[in-house]
Amino acid sequence: MGFFDGLGEKIASTGKDVASKAKDVAEITRLKAEIAAHEGKIKNAYTEIGRLFYENADGEVAEAYVPLMEAVSNEKAALEKCKSDIHKIKGTTVCINCGAEVPADASFCASCGAKIEKADPEVVHDMEEGVKEPQTDEEMAEEAANEAAAENSEEAGAEAAEDASEAEKTAE
Repeated sequence: MGFFDGLGEKIASTGKDVASKAKDVAEITRLKAEIAAHEGKIKNAYTEIGRLFYENADGEVAEAYVPLMEAVSNEKAALEKCKSDIHKIKGTTVCINCGAEVPADASFCASCGAKIEKADPEVVHDMEEGVKEPQTDEEMAEEAANEAAAENSEEAGAEAAEDASEAEKTAE
């Protein structure tokens, strides 16, 4: 019977160890989730700080911010172009009063009743140059291809500079 008594004690001890480890794992998981939540709140706060800085930057800003602010402006313009393209494909527009999506041929918004302003679809707006001359679809496609090529070139240059910097550090 001594064997069974020792076996019972070993099982009880192992059970306590397993329960203790499970409790530790659960606590670590809870703490990791809490860390992730805090990191998310910090990221959101940083994002809000950046948004406020971008929106309220009047006049000169430090040189380090210029490329980032230009990138935000470029992405906003690209975002609006994509939204505009979606509305063009769907044959809709957006009410400037309430933001509702309405048919492009509507005269009034079905949600709020506001008069829908008709925009000239052929006029292309450029944030830096104001209003450009009307463009054909081929001209717009060529311009988009040129912009994409320029972006790819800039990204490749930045990657090459980063690789060179890392190579210098490694050589030292």
